[in-house]
This record gives sequence, C-alpha cells and structure tokens, in this order.
Amino acid sequence: FMQADLEGAPWPFEDEVFDVIVVSFYLERSLFPHLVKSLKQGGYLIYETFMLPFEGFDGNRAKSPDFVLKPLELIDAFRETMEVFAYEESLIEKGDCFQRFAARKPINGKNVPVILPKE
Repeated sequence: FMQADLEGAPWPFEDEVFDVIVVSFYLERSLFPHLVKSLKQGGYLIYETFMLPFEGFDGNRAKSPDFVLKPLELIDAFRETMEVFAYEESLIEKGDCFQRFAARKPINGKNVPVILPKE
C-alpha cells in the first residue's frame, strides 16, 4: 500500500510499470501522460468519472469544470497513445452523467486509431 499526493508532488510511480490502472471518479488532466507511461506494453487503463450533463439535465454532483469531462474528452486525450476498445457516455441515477472507457497500451508500440461512427 502506498499513500501519495498525486497533485502537489512529483509523480510517485516514475520507476514502476503496472499491468492495470483503474481511475474511478477522479480527474486531474495533467496526470494523463503519467498514466500511459506507467503502463507496461499491453497494460490496461480503465477510467470512469463525471462528464458534462446531457442537454435537459442539470446533472452531476461534480459541478466544477476542473472535475468534469467534456464529451469525448477521454478518447481525445488517449487516442494517440492507447487502443481504446470500450467507451460509454451515460446518464445514471440522480442525474449524474459519466464517461467510461477501457484501453490497452499497444504491445508493439503501434496504435490502432479510434474511429467513431458518423451520426
């Protein structure tokens, strides 16, 4: 077990690599590159947090734009470095809106680009 300050100190896992990193209801955009670097090749990143409310809903308990994703923000942040294989934007109980995704760090250093269907 390690307790670390992820916002006010240097990245505490600089010399470590992980098979899986799970981020749940936490958003610090400056850490995105560290997450990718801290995954071994073929490692997985699973991420879920609040996003801007859908039109017509006043939405989330998280109100500050610093802690709320824009539509497609997770895909945009990781599309160049990760193979995104699952993505969802959803509305859940209490009017909260979420983004979730699962991605894999490429094994051979080559990325498969994310292609979203046209509406």
